Amino acid sequence: MDLEALRTFLAVVETGSIRAAADRRHRSQPALSRQIKLFEEDLGARLFERAGRGLRLTAAGRQLRRDAASILHHVEEVSRRVREAAGAARRSLVLGTSHHIALHRLPAPMREFRRRHTDVLLRVVYGGSEEIVEKVVSGEVDIGVVTLPSRRAGLVVRPAWEDRFVAALPIGHPLAALKQVPLGRLSGEPLLLPQVGTTTRAAIESAFRKAKVPLGSVQEIPYLDTIRVSVEMGLGIAILPETAVAEAARGRRLAVRPLSGPPITRVLGIVHRKGAALSPVEETFVSILARAGVSSPPD
Repeated sequence: MDLEALRTFLAVVETGSIRAAADRRHRSQPALSRQIKLFEEDLGARLFERAGRGLRLTAAGRQLRRDAASILHHVEEVSRRVREAAGAARRSLVLGTSHHIALHRLPAPMREFRRRHTDVLLRVVYGGSEEIVEKVVSGEVDIGVVTLPSRRAGLVVRPAWEDRFVAALPIGHPLAALKQVPLGRLSGEPLLLPQVGTTTRAAIESAFRKAKVPLGSVQEIPYLDTIRVSVEMGLGIAILPETAVAEAARGRRLAVRPLSGPPITRVLGIVHRKGAALSPVEETFVSILARAGVSSPPD
């Protein structure tokens, strides 16, 4: 239904003539008459009939007059709710990331964001990088901070940090006596690794393949910080980002040694939906994250 035509209809009813309604609506009389005619054609019913020099409502017109006020009121109410929802969306932010990234990369940026936007509701959704990427694409999450690369289409990707991997060893392990640990020396050791299918696991497996070193006994553990704790308990050796083990190494809860050969690295980055304009709140958060990282331009 044409809402402007409905308002014109009510103006004719209230003023009693096309001419008076045209003056009220700031329209020419012929233009307003044509609008009423098209409205009647759209509804499939005559709304007015001539009564001497004036107009009289038909049965259909009388029914529309009874319903028109509630129709317009309902439309205004829906518009108000949409505006309120849009305003709430602009003042909220849903961030998706992993537990590890949240613990080791995001505390300072999130504190800065909270200082600058105390009125914004910030909600964090935790999950694996692959899961978070899907939530960004679906719109469940506004901004994701994940392990790259993401092969998912429909994303704007901005690299932010590079993590270098090291060997994490239980205190007293013989390999801790080395200055650098070759991958070949890990082949016969019990390894604690992230789950198959994650980007981090793929980077580790790729390094072993390139070095032509077979993986030995592997225990899969879903969270990097759980892997670190397992190393501290002496359950095996891990290959972890330096950020995951730096504090434990300083506290002498485990030993950390560089890996010899080509470095194993992973890139962490910011992702959001391509083609979806960022709100001012989202732009602020992305700029804070970019400054905290390497500030690479988006792909």
